[in-house]
Amino acid sequence: MGWPVVDERLTFVSDRGDHGRRLDLVLLRHLAGLPGLSRTRLQALIQTGGVEVGGRSWTRAAQRIPAGTRVRVSLPEGVRRPQGVGAEDIPLEILHEDEWLLVINKPPGLIVHPSYGHRAGTLINALVHYARAWPSGRPSLVHRLDKYTSGALIVAKSREVHASCARALGDPDSRKEYLALCYGRMRTPSRRIREALGRDPTDRRRVVARSDGVTAATDVTRIGISRGSAQGLTLVGCRLLTGRMHQIRAHLQASGLPIVGDPVYGEPCRTGVSEGALDARLRAFGRQALHAWRLFLRHPMTGDPLSICAPVPADLATLLEQCGLTVPDSTTGRLDR
Repeated sequence: MGWPVVDERLTFVSDRGDHGRRLDLVLLRHLAGLPGLSRTRLQALIQTGGVEVGGRSWTRAAQRIPAGTRVRVSLPEGVRRPQGVGAEDIPLEILHEDEWLLVINKPPGLIVHPSYGHRAGTLINALVHYARAWPSGRPSLVHRLDKYTSGALIVAKSREVHASCARALGDPDSRKEYLALCYGRMRTPSRRIREALGRDPTDRRRVVARSDGVTAATDVTRIGISRGSAQGLTLVGCRLLTGRMHQIRAHLQASGLPIVGDPVYGEPCRTGVSEGALDARLRAFGRQALHAWRLFLRHPMTGDPLSICAPVPADLATLLEQCGLTVPDSTTGRLDR
């Protein structure tokens, strides 16, 4: 699963997506691959002292956790411990590598973590194979991407680097920028979406805007609007100011710009495109047209500026070309408000 076992406990480091969230929800997110761990059972585990955060026992499920903090969980009886992850020779597109970290361009469709129903063929399986020569031999993802979202992912080569990377991504000067092809026309050059997000009470697999949710903010910049018979589409750049589950997808839907191909937050029957062949291609696009495009941060170990750009995958690049839309230059095209 990617979680090391230390002193008969599971341990992980909270990331940017966990910052400010309840402890029970953070555990539910990170331990999702373990059968039998419901939110109710996790709350009971917390109350009985089974969870340590930053080396101290936390006994209140509602306590809010910061990013970059080590969490240790004593597994309750009957919950199966993660088995060893098999190494698989799956090709990786390397964007950057040094002695401390690795940045890869995740292709669409590749699951990140093994889970109960997907024990093999994941990014972690590929990384375990790739990391055989590392001193630690243990790759650790610093952040996550959904299965059908492509783009840049940072992998730490040790636990210490993982914690430092999480802190670096949480720095106000760091930037995570995404590209998204959306239905609808964005009328203003930029906007900041501030919608608190929480679990959908009718479907726990998605999030919705709700007043009692967790604060979430996304900066959206208009890159291009389709013209002529392809009109009705907008290419946007999104900068995450917080890191919540499905944040960009839910925020764009809430603002009237659902992402093309999104099976959960999109509106696949509404294209607004009059050109028949392109309309059909949009309807048939098999994933959310969302790409983790660029990362800007201070290197967690050297302090040097680190700038990473993940090339747009072929399926999305072809669709953008058919829509008459162009991705800005990766070095000069900033997504500033």
